[in-house]
Amino acid sequence: WAEGHFRTGDGLGVRRLTLHNALRARASELGVQWSETRVNHMEQDANGVLIEHTRVQYCLAADGLHSPTRKRLNLSKPAKFPKRVGIRQHFEIAPWSPFVEVYWSEFGECYITPVSETQIGVAILAYADKVPSDPEQGKFESLLDWFPVVKSRVQHATPLSTVRGAGGFEQRVRTPVHGRVLLIGDAAGYLDPITGEGIRLGLLSAKAAVQCIQKGTIGSYAKHHRLILFPYWVLTGGLLWLRRFRIGRMVMVPFLKRVPFAFGRIVSALGG
Repeated sequence: WAEGHFRTGDGLGVRRLTLHNALRARASELGVQWSETRVNHMEQDANGVLIEHTRVQYCLAADGLHSPTRKRLNLSKPAKFPKRVGIRQHFEIAPWSPFVEVYWSEFGECYITPVSETQIGVAILAYADKVPSDPEQGKFESLLDWFPVVKSRVQHATPLSTVRGAGGFEQRVRTPVHGRVLLIGDAAGYLDPITGEGIRLGLLSAKAAVQCIQKGTIGSYAKHHRLILFPYWVLTGGLLWLRRFRIGRMVMVPFLKRVPFAFGRIVSALGG
């Protein structure tokens, strides 16, 4: 075991839907207008972007990991790492630790996040070709077999959400800006959630995009975006490379236990 602490204080674990609703409520307070529709047509010229029947000056495409906008603009590049997938579920059980716990196995990781005084979130990341296909068990239950400590705690707990999954995670892009269309968050490139930085990167890239638009320098967004993602890609890529080797998995936790200061620096950097 090794423990890492944020250098600026404790974090707060909440359900993703709780965060989503809070962000949307704040956006409504600021007068954001919402139009919910599927985008099948988008074209741009030197003066703006036409999205369905709405014309805007710029389009910030924050349409997720498998961004239709990125594909439509042909901005994707091939992945380089083995495909990884994630699956999660919430349970009614009092957190047994104030920490976000990360358990490691040969083929994946399990994350336990306290989200209230009576609930935890259980998320598992795994290599896609190692996911068991047991017809008598669901994939989530099969993956829990990799983590007997976690399974012993949650197997009799009441599920509070359905099992949800996503993957593959690695999304590379040629550029995050195409004319007046700027890709934001996961749509603009992603490697893996092993370091838990998705929301932070999305917020930072959105801020950079808005600042470039305000300054009239959208061409510089690609440079700013590279600077935002560089530490994430280096740390996450290094961690994925290291965890592929047995010796790497064996020495990582003992090393972090011996140098808690370094561990604290790492988790603080990841927490933004």
